[in-house]
Amino acid sequence: MPGRLRGRVPGLLLAGAAVLGATATAHAQAGTLVGHVLDSAGAPVPNADVVLAAGTRTTAVDVNGRFQFSGVPAGYHTVMARAIGYGFTSARVQVPPDDTGQVEIRMRARARWLSPIEVTVSAEAALLPDFARRRRAGFGYFVSRAEIEAANPITLSQYLRRIPVIRIRESLGLAQAVSSRGPRTELVDGAVMAVPCVMRIALDGQLQPEEVGLNIVAPGEIGGIEIYPGPSTIPAEFAAWSNEIGCGLIVVWTRRR
Repeated sequence: MPGRLRGRVPGLLLAGAAVLGATATAHAQAGTLVGHVLDSAGAPVPNADVVLAAGTRTTAVDVNGRFQFSGVPAGYHTVMARAIGYGFTSARVQVPPDDTGQVEIRMRARARWLSPIEVTVSAEAALLPDFARRRRAGFGYFVSRAEIEAANPITLSQYLRRIPVIRIRESLGLAQAVSSRGPRTELVDGAVMAVPCVMRIALDGQLQPEEVGLNIVAPGEIGGIEIYPGPSTIPAEFAAWSNEIGCGLIVVWTRRR
């Protein structure tokens, strides 16, 4: 028995060394992401949250609008800032291996809502008038705040699984909506390849990069969702994005506070 154990020790030590080496390599390939969230005049935005595109990490800025993420995999990342009174804003940044990537996010103030006049209208029409108007037109799929609250989903991707024209694709912690019509073709190195037809996301009227995942916004922050499964269903208001939304469009409106 002792002889058999001694024979195993070198193998165990080698396996342990391999694991430690792989861990050390992974850490060496990670970096730090730091940045500032400012308004259009260059002043810090108070109470802003910053989210990595996969939606799995969130942090708050300090009084100077500064934020930091440690242990970020090396490569390009999309970060998004959100704050009450401002529209969602995203930025692209490169994080070098074992080094620091820096980014500055400029946010634009959102129009303030005036105190309501005493008129009897639905809450949806009062807070999201364009959403309500497009819903009456009958194109696309629409989800109200009340429907989201009734379902009480943990994530947006969890809720969207019930929409028949959407399939949810998850990879490396990133959840994306894929058109149920099937893949699209793309020319890669002279060869035609089938790739997932990813539906693009717009937050508060701003089209987001394709790598931004669905769970960048929590269900509790959503006021309404518009889903357009193909180009023929997309309203004229979003025609400026026609070259980028051939696989469909999901428009998410945050709650008006």
